[in-house]
Parts: sequence; C-alpha cells; structure tokens
Amino acid sequence: MRTKLAAANWKMNKTRAEAADFARALVGRFPDAGCDIALFPPFTAMDAVSKETGGRVILGAQNVFYEESGAYTGEISCAMLKDAGCGMVIVGHSERRHIFGESDETVAAKTKAVAGCGMSALLCVGETAKQRADGDAAAVVRRQVETALKGVSPQAVTVAYEPVWAIGTGRNAGVSEIEEMHSGIRGVLSGVFGADAGGVGVVYGGSVSARNAPDIAGAAGVDGMLVGGASLELETFAVIIEAILAV
Repeated sequence: MRTKLAAANWKMNKTRAEAADFARALVGRFPDAGCDIALFPPFTAMDAVSKETGGRVILGAQNVFYEESGAYTGEISCAMLKDAGCGMVIVGHSERRHIFGESDETVAAKTKAVAGCGMSALLCVGETAKQRADGDAAAVVRRQVETALKGVSPQAVTVAYEPVWAIGTGRNAGVSEIEEMHSGIRGVLSGVFGADAGGVGVVYGGSVSARNAPDIAGAAGVDGMLVGGASLELETFAVIIEAILAV
C-alpha cells in the first residue's frame, strides 16, 4: 500500500524563525502522524526546519538545478541539497514552468538529477484553463509525465497533479475531475514503469483548503496533497493532515 503524503510548499514565505516555530509545533502536534509529512521551506530556512524536526518529517526543497556544479550564479545543485539533509525536491511546478519558462525537457533534466542523487522528485504536472477547455488536458499531462520520467526509477518519484487554473485561484478541481485525471496519470505510469507503477504515489494540489480537503482526500486514486497557501498556518495544515489520515 502506498504511503499517503501531506506536503507543504511554502513558496517565498517564512523567515528562519517563522519556519522553526512552525516546524517545532508541527512535530509536537504529529509526533507519529501515520502518513509522510514533507515541508518545503525557502532555501534559507531549510536548516532551521531540519534542526526542529530531527528527521521526523521529510525536508524538501522547492527547486534545484540539474548540473552538478559550475558557473551558475544563484543556482543550487542536488549534492548541495542532499548535504543539507534534503530528501525530496519539487520539480516542474507550474510557477516554474509559466513564470520562469521551464520546459518539459528542463523538468526532465531536473527529475533525473534529483533521482540520480538519491532523493525523491515530487513531479508537478497539470494543464492550463485553455488546454482543458480545448480538450487537451489529458494529452498535456501525459506528455509532461512521459517526458520527465524517462530513465527514472519509480522508487524516486511522486507525481503531483496540479491543474494550473486552480493554483492560487481558490478554485479547485471537482472530485470527478480529480479522479478522472488521477486515473489517467496512473495509466501513463503503467506505460512508463509497467508492474512497478503501483508503488508511485499520485497526490493532488491546487487551492487545497481545510474546507475541501476531506472531499479531495476521499477521492479515488488520491494519495495525499501538495498544499500551498493553506500550509502557511499550522492549524489549517493540521486539518488537512487529519483529513488525509481519516481516509
């Protein structure tokens, strides 16, 4: 059985002190949660989170560069992240794709680099509102998954379905839409990994809130959630974790 995942993507939020306070309170609230909990703080706060959690949650990074080292001002390598205690890295988030222009090929290079360094990639895939309206959602997500996972071990990846039109908008996909897309992703994974695809988690993200978390958690094929803004407050994120645990 796949382990459920509750992942908090803090994006460009929280100072070191704020991150440490949150992490300390979180592990106090969930000393043995029964699901995987991952925190993705800014790079500057990773050590603060690590010191407070002591390995009781997965320390994640929001981004990485695919080269091992070199003249890449401002970038962070997989080796640097692993040295900092990182266990999981978000790759392909829509904000990286659409704001910073990352292509499917760039996402694939990052995914391979993360997996090759012994960490787990949290691969984000999803369609825009126009792509969905044009009937291209399934094809877009299929292309994103297949491109990113060529040559990657199934043990090194979790897929996060995040419809671009739902991220930060307050509009989340309906349960039937989530179930349909997760089923489609599961089919793509079977084509990529064969019998080993069953061990790959598929989580949902996109305007997850304390209000809609129980319905999303109960949707068929949902192995957890990647949470953005709703993960910034401990009480809200705790409700989401509890919704995942209740299934």
